[in-house]
Amino acid sequence: MLFKAIVLAAVLIVSIEGHLRDQAKQKYIGTAMAAHALTDGAYKTMAGQEFNSASPENEMKWGFLEPSKGNYAWDNADKLVAYAQEHGMKFRGHTFLWHNRIPEYAQKLEGKKAELAKVVKDHITTVANHFKGKIYAWDVVNEVIDGTKIRDSLFSRTLGAGFIEEAFRTAHAADPNAKLYINDFGIESKNSKSDYLYKLVKEWKAKGVPVHGVGMQAHFREGSVPASLQENIKRFSDLGLDVAITELNIRYKLPGSQDKINKQTQDYAHAFQACMNVERCVGVTVWGFTDKYSNIFDQGYGEQELWTKDYKPKPAVAAVDKGHLRDQAKHRYIGTALSKWANSDTKYWEIAGQEFNCGSPENEMKWAQLESSKGNYNWADADKLVEFAHKHNMSFRGHTFLWHDRIPDYAMKLDGKKSELNKVVQDHIKTVASHFKGKIYAWDVVNEVLNEDGSGNKLRDSLFSRTLGIEFIEQAFRTAHAVDPNAKLYINDYGIEGKCRKSDALYSLVKGWLAKGVPLHGVGMQSHFRVGGVPETLHDNIKRFADLGIDVAITELNVRIKMPPSATDTAQQTKDYEHAVSTCMSVDRCVGVTVWGFTDKYSDVFDKGYGVQQLWTDKYNPKPAVQAISKTFFIIGYKNNLFNTYAQGHLRNQAKHRYIGTALSKYANSDTKYWEIAGQEFNSGSPENEIKWSLLETSKGNYNWTDADKLVEFAHKHNMSFRGHTFLWHKRIPDYAMKLDGKKSELDKVVQDHIKTVAGHFKGKIYAWDVVNEVLNEDGSGNKLRDSLFSRTLGVEFIEQAFHTAHAVDPNAKLYINDYGIEGKCRKSDALYSLVKGWLAKKVPIHGVGMQAHFRVGGVPATLHDNIKRFADLGLDVAITELNVRIKMPPSGTDTAQQTKDYEHAVSTCMSVDRCVGVTVWGFTDKYSDVFDKGYGVQ
Repeated sequence: MLFKAIVLAAVLIVSIEGHLRDQAKQKYIGTAMAAHALTDGAYKTMAGQEFNSASPENEMKWGFLEPSKGNYAWDNADKLVAYAQEHGMKFRGHTFLWHNRIPEYAQKLEGKKAELAKVVKDHITTVANHFKGKIYAWDVVNEVIDGTKIRDSLFSRTLGAGFIEEAFRTAHAADPNAKLYINDFGIESKNSKSDYLYKLVKEWKAKGVPVHGVGMQAHFREGSVPASLQENIKRFSDLGLDVAITELNIRYKLPGSQDKINKQTQDYAHAFQACMNVERCVGVTVWGFTDKYSNIFDQGYGEQELWTKDYKPKPAVAAVDKGHLRDQAKHRYIGTALSKWANSDTKYWEIAGQEFNCGSPENEMKWAQLESSKGNYNWADADKLVEFAHKHNMSFRGHTFLWHDRIPDYAMKLDGKKSELNKVVQDHIKTVASHFKGKIYAWDVVNEVLNEDGSGNKLRDSLFSRTLGIEFIEQAFRTAHAVDPNAKLYINDYGIEGKCRKSDALYSLVKGWLAKGVPLHGVGMQSHFRVGGVPETLHDNIKRFADLGIDVAITELNVRIKMPPSATDTAQQTKDYEHAVSTCMSVDRCVGVTVWGFTDKYSDVFDKGYGVQQLWTDKYNPKPAVQAISKTFFIIGYKNNLFNTYAQGHLRNQAKHRYIGTALSKYANSDTKYWEIAGQEFNSGSPENEIKWSLLETSKGNYNWTDADKLVEFAHKHNMSFRGHTFLWHKRIPDYAMKLDGKKSELDKVVQDHIKTVAGHFKGKIYAWDVVNEVLNEDGSGNKLRDSLFSRTLGVEFIEQAFHTAHAVDPNAKLYINDYGIEGKCRKSDALYSLVKGWLAKKVPIHGVGMQAHFRVGGVPATLHDNIKRFADLGLDVAITELNVRIKMPPSGTDTAQQTKDYEHAVSTCMSVDRCVGVTVWGFTDKYSDVFDKGYGVQ
């Protein structure tokens, strides 16, 4: 499926080509932070609420870290890193080498190549090692370009241009898992400086230099965000590099004014959108977020951050929010026109139901089609389309009450008879709106009522305009609204997509109608384009209508090509579709896009000599434009069915990292296909058995880390987070520990030593730990605990102690209690809820609940959402940790279909609760599946 499936908050779409871990890929929104500001309570609170990535302003620059040779002052930098980890934020290291802030002892090595080279290498190695495992990415070198040459600096003068390559190699050797960036200003647009950097980076990559990304600082004066920003980001990403906006702020000339604030708002939205529109632009960092601590280097300018000095959000905050991931309640759709002529074509209806979440009739609701003679309505074809849409959870756009074409003969004969025609028109609208009331999301009330160039009285010559005058439009809207006040009411036309005389005429009319209280809710832009014909002013035109407070929709999109089609035209068609869709998505009130049919098999091309205008071929093969649109919706923040994003409120929640993970097994060691898929499809890993006690420590003190280390290394290599599973379980306990049954002090010491040893070994590499696994009894009765070596000998307190011990060793890891049979609201989950509530009151460092979720097909509990939500409401994270859905063997078609629904139900339920942070499937292929339920399989 392209658009309807599992959603991951930063938003997961299952596309026909993309991998799950790519679709869920995190786009971050970060801020630079200053250690001295952490004493400011409001600053400290807001940074953790609003952002999911951090970067130090100055605290990691060489002169701050090492003021004299060998004397490192880690305190301030460590505080920032600890803060970030405590708040679940990524951290970007900034910077190893800069021409400024160099300690005196290094400055004195000017001209001493060997000595300076050693000092530089030692510095990078020391700093990278200190922060190893805690830094997502490093700005290895900062501001090393000056126009079309390497900047004159201590490093370039003494070491030559090769110092840059050497710095990257040194950093990579010290921390091979960190992403390594070159960071600079003035490279945001396509210009001579960015051209020079492009040439250098291309050469470095050809030589195997481990450069992974380009950081564009993006310190702009208002009104100066370059038009070529997105194009420039894209060309660097096309080299196989990540790109990040690393130091964004937008300053204006003081004193400020409303006009300057408005421009600043637009500029922030523009910069964010440019990044969001390129897949490998991984995130945006603002260089500070409040004017209270803002560092202005441009005299006479200021107020450059997103929040004021007293922490009030500026309009740009809302613009960034809306330009990045969509407001939760906002209806976004990708729709298609549907046709009765495909009635017996099963493939057509299969794709329509899978790929779209909104439907519209091609002709079935036009007047003459519905009412061929006076009073004789034939609803059958239209009803079938509406029923299909509802069956497939699609909204439906009604098209149309009034059009200059397809008018029944009896009405045409009323030309010039105003009162009679007026009554007939009102009766028709009332009858149709009543018939479909409650089933239609929006109506095109009138269609194509403007003349071609917006001249004269602006209206097309038609039966309605000739006989009823311009007032017929207002009356049609009022009549439709009176019958169905919940439907959105649109005026729909072609040739109004760009800013032109016709769209100017419509803008004037709409503005006037709104002033008179006409219930007009939206403008529909048909968007039938020739290839290469998407207007440059599409965005600005959509925006100006949206700024009137109405919705806008692209209602009949297709892009036709001159026949026979060329490769160039096909490539341009892809760009045109992507341009149109992404433009709509970049305007908050552009609510969705409908393509006018999706397959060339049933395409109606009105332009002689043109064709192949739809997204799928006449054989139902997707064209490249399908994938382009898929990526557009992924980047913008597209959500299944209602197309919401679940995040609401803080920016860091909007970009919140949701993972889709899998358990990994050493038994697949030599299976290259297994590891290829694991690395492509998932962004979190967990060990099946390799970290369980007796697998790690076969005899007392003899730890075998090999298998577990391989899994962790694989995860880090593929940029996957890793969940440790588990310190304590009632099974897989080594013999020497089993012999301590009843010996409380001895067993307690052994347990603490084990947790300390394992947590210490993996410190900094594990995102979260299942501290205890399956400790509850089956029905939550009695003392609620399973009978085990630990509960018998140590009592219920062993759980609290385990959490305290793990937290003391690795305070940055999230600590979970993990169990099965707690997914729904039941006696067992009630028992856990009671225990967890008590532990939290006692300040036990428990951060999350893991719900294993091993289900029989059809067995996902109806109360899953409410149960996840109640634990989340305690302030805990929740994760689905071991999901699979097993089927009674041999599998039937019914069970397989139900299994699909169960997986979707479980994942979408997690995604609908803000603090349900991700889903791990317990293995992803039946080849290595461990089925514990006799007679069941293919899970």
